[in-house]
Amino acid sequence: MTDLTEQPYGVRNASPASEQAGVPALRQALVEGDDPELDTDPLSLSDLRHAVAEVKEYDRRTKHAEAVRTLPDVLRHLHRAVSDLPTADRPAAHELLSAAYSFAVVSLYGLGHLDLAHLADERARALGQPVVMTPCAPLSRNGTTR
Repeated sequence: MTDLTEQPYGVRNASPASEQAGVPALRQALVEGDDPELDTDPLSLSDLRHAVAEVKEYDRRTKHAEAVRTLPDVLRHLHRAVSDLPTADRPAAHELLSAAYSFAVVSLYGLGHLDLAHLADERARALGQPVVMTPCAPLSRNGTTR
C-alpha cells in the first residue's frame, strides 16, 4: 500500500514544525468522537463559533497544517457542547460540529491522509451531514472566477 499511495506518512516522528505534526492529535480526537468519559472544559457557544471561524479561515487560506493543529480541541469542545448546552443551543452546536468535521476532511485530504479524511467524513455522516467536496470554479487570468 505504501508503494501505491506513499502513505502512511511518518507522523509519529514528525518535528513540531512539520505540516504533519498535528495529525496524531487529530487522529486521536477522531477516534474519541463523542466519548462521554473525556474531561473537556465547557465553552460558550460564542467561543465555539469563534474557534470554528478560525478553522474556517485556515481552510480558506489552505493552511491545512494549522487547521489540523487546531481541530482536536475544537472537536472535543463541540462534542461536549452538543451534550451539555441547553436544548435550545444544541442545534447550533451540532451545526458547528458538522462544519468542524468538514474542515477536518478537507485538511486531512490536503495533507494526504486519505484514511483519516474518510474517518472524519464518516463522523460527519453519523451526524447526518455528509461532506460534499466540490471543485473550485476555474480562475481567469486576472485571478477572478469565470
